[in-house]
Amino acid sequence: MALLWSTTTLSIGSWTFKNKEKAIMQQFTKFLLIALIGLGLNTLCIYMLQQQLHLPFYIAKLMAIVLVFAWNYTINATLTFSKN
Repeated sequence: MALLWSTTTLSIGSWTFKNKEKAIMQQFTKFLLIALIGLGLNTLCIYMLQQQLHLPFYIAKLMAIVLVFAWNYTINATLTFSKN
């Protein structure tokens, strides 16, 4: 539900990106794949920072949030909501 809401508000609502894509389903699929990769990156970052570098969990989580936010925004701006 959150993914559907995010896609709708980001593309149709034009709060962050203006929607230039006619194929909404294709755009949603890209957004979904990027979100799933982001989830995997988040999990991997937390594991590596906490288990390998022995950082406290909440510090690792905060660092993962910042890194994955940058990943999600950059990739979605470039691939999902680009001016193609």
